[in-house]
Amino acid sequence: MEESSVSRAPSRGGVSFLNVARTYIPNTKVECHYTLPPGTVPSASDWIGIFKVEAACVRDYHTFVWSSVPESATDGSPVHASVQFQASYLPKPGAQLYQFRYVNRQGRVCGQSPPFQFREPRPMDELVTLEETDGGSDILLVVPKATVLQNQLDESQQERNDLMQLKLQLEGQVTELRSRVQELETALATARQEHAELKEQYKGLSRSHAELTEERDILSRQQGDHVAHILELEDDIQIISEKVLTKEVELDRVRDTVKALTREQEKLLGQLKEVQADKEQSEAELQIAQQENRRLNLELLPELGNAFYDMASGFAVGPLSEASTGGPATPPWKECPICRERFPAESDKDALEDHMDGHFFFSTQDPFTFE
Repeated sequence: MEESSVSRAPSRGGVSFLNVARTYIPNTKVECHYTLPPGTVPSASDWIGIFKVEAACVRDYHTFVWSSVPESATDGSPVHASVQFQASYLPKPGAQLYQFRYVNRQGRVCGQSPPFQFREPRPMDELVTLEETDGGSDILLVVPKATVLQNQLDESQQERNDLMQLKLQLEGQVTELRSRVQELETALATARQEHAELKEQYKGLSRSHAELTEERDILSRQQGDHVAHILELEDDIQIISEKVLTKEVELDRVRDTVKALTREQEKLLGQLKEVQADKEQSEAELQIAQQENRRLNLELLPELGNAFYDMASGFAVGPLSEASTGGPATPPWKECPICRERFPAESDKDALEDHMDGHFFFSTQDPFTFE
């Protein structure tokens, strides 16, 4: 058998085939490992076929299997997968070269592996001896080299699969951690923004608190002033109340006085009415007497007027002079015989006569009422 070293297939169309041997033993299953490039979305309609190297059409496959769709496929990272070809469907051993090809659902070849052959191992060249210990005794085993290499390849492949699974798990964890870190960074940015907003709100509230504290102090001082003013007003109200009470007492006294004066006024008005009535009656009686007096004067004046006038003209108003009677000297005045009014002795005779004429012609008094 040719050298069975493995090699990585060059990428053609993006799909890489891994651990492809140069020869495979017929009648044994063949595992095909491959890697999908980042951004490739695998489909259940994709398939991997074993083709002759010279095959020019995707329909010229010898056998194929449907590709597997990994559950851990994520955008942005390579996707590793594997398929198995059953021994009964593999080509017969010979010198023909074959290769794996990845065909997508549109029928386009996305990648192919290096060529390999299916050949039977040669009896002696491909045998190796193995030593094993069984129950304390050494056993020498002779097995085909291909079997040993296949076992080693299977073990290596299993180890690699385990490592690949671990890698996928770690990549998933890294992706989750990155997502978590991004979420935490977003939450941190949001928290910082909220912290900044809360800080600004705290500053605003602090300023408002300071303003309210100052306003409270001002209101407290104003309240103290108002309380003092209220106390002063209460004192003033007390004084005014006392004054009002005193004024009310005085007002009651004045009211009593007014009532008494009102009663006195009413009494005086009654008396005034009586006096007025008496006055009116007296005036009426006086008018009657004056009318009667005028009538009598008119009746007596023609008879007594001339004689009385002569007597009055020559009659001294005062007592008779001592010269005419032989007694004391004449007093220094003249006297009206009607009203007893005195005139100076040196006054004219006409003055006394005019005065006496007034009694008879112009006075409303009784000219003959002599005392």
